[in-house]
Amino acid sequence: MDYFNVKNTEALVNVYLTDDTAAPWTDPTKMRGNRMGILSGSTQTFQIVLAELNTSSQNIEDGAVLIINIPKDWILITPLNEYVGFVDPPIVNNFPDGSSQIVGELIDDLDGVGKMISFDAVAPSVACDKMYVMHVLANGVTNNNNPIGPIAEIVLQVNPIGACP
Repeated sequence: MDYFNVKNTEALVNVYLTDDTAAPWTDPTKMRGNRMGILSGSTQTFQIVLAELNTSSQNIEDGAVLIINIPKDWILITPLNEYVGFVDPPIVNNFPDGSSQIVGELIDDLDGVGKMISFDAVAPSVACDKMYVMHVLANGVTNNNNPIGPIAEIVLQVNPIGACP
């Protein structure tokens, strides 16, 4: 397969963290794969985007889902009123291991703009620097019935309030 001659009609679907609160969320300079220096016990606001980055391509069909897996020890997961293009409100699942999951379902087809879910979460209390991974993925199909399945591993670094013991 010639990876340099990809058809311009193929979907280029991605999921990622952004610090931008205004659409469109497809500016590559606003895409993030980590958040470093989070203070222990602080409330963090996250904006997670599902985007089709090939604007001359297929649409992602309504009914596709954006799944955000929040690591264990993060608490008080609260979707904000910013879940543009998703069923109101997204579903929050809490699991026995202390992890959580937010699931948002698209209410309309998604083309080159992107759709976002915003939520707050309280960082764990840590004695020393600790790394967490927030897994983000999507599941659905394009209007040509091609499957989508982007995935992102967003690294979260939590720092203690004082020095490590």
